Amino acid sequence: MKKLRKVDASMAVLLALAAGGAHAAEPQVDEVIVTAQRVGQRLQDVPVAVTAVTSATLDRMQITTANDLGRIAPNVNFTAGTGGTTQLRPYIRGGGVSDGGNVTSESAVGVYVDDVYRARLSGAVMDFLALDRVEVLRGPQGVLYGRNSSAGAVKLITRAPEPDLTGFVEGGYGNWNQRQLKGYVTDAISASGD
Repeated sequence: MKKLRKVDASMAVLLALAAGGAHAAEPQVDEVIVTAQRVGQRLQDVPVAVTAVTSATLDRMQITTANDLGRIAPNVNFTAGTGGTTQLRPYIRGGGVSDGGNVTSESAVGVYVDDVYRARLSGAVMDFLALDRVEVLRGPQGVLYGRNSSAGAVKLITRAPEPDLTGFVEGGYGNWNQRQLKGYVTDAISASGD
């Protein structure tokens, strides 16, 4: 009998620990707001295949250019064009531009920076320096984003200006005497009637 009571007591303690630990171990997920349908909505309420990545995740995963987006979004591939390394060839679910180096070629993937369409992807390779988030919309997006978004759209949303003077500077030195310096400064513009 004592042995049975000892087992019952230890089981009760294990069950109590498991029940108490289950509440403490539940992950807290922050609410993600996206503008995939041109209005701010919770990500789980959007009926579109969206991959939304915040600037903190971009920094943590060391995603610094559009060519790196294929690492975070499924079925997405960005490559440099044939005409040079500054040209961008995006593909989403196999649809994209055949030759990004051709000035007259139009992509099936719309690239937007702060909701402004990048009509030509020549020279579109940019550093992700002051981004707030990236939204990759897979599938036809022609209703909201126009005819050049039949394979999908990539939205790059930059950070809003801050009320205080802030900035960021990053430098690097590499092989073959390569040097890199990038940064930004932001400040609120105040209108005074004086």
